[in-house]
Amino acid sequence: MAAGKNAVKHDPAIEAWAHMRETTDAHFRINARTLRIGAICLVAIPFAMYQLSVAGQGMLAKRDPWTKTAPKAADDEE
Repeated sequence: MAAGKNAVKHDPAIEAWAHMRETTDAHFRINARTLRIGAICLVAIPFAMYQLSVAGQGMLAKRDPWTKTAPKAADDEE
């Protein structure tokens, strides 16, 4: 039942990927592509989520019957 010394077959592509994954810090370079990805992840996505939440709160305030601030009609002005 005991397997020999080479019981597991190693795939060279998987081994190369694992080595690259373990040494990412040595291979990472800042260039236009990484700056673009960083800007999208750190600025654009949070800004879009903020804008969506603000817009959603505005829509809820218009439909909320318990709010005290009703919009003024044009003929209410004196």
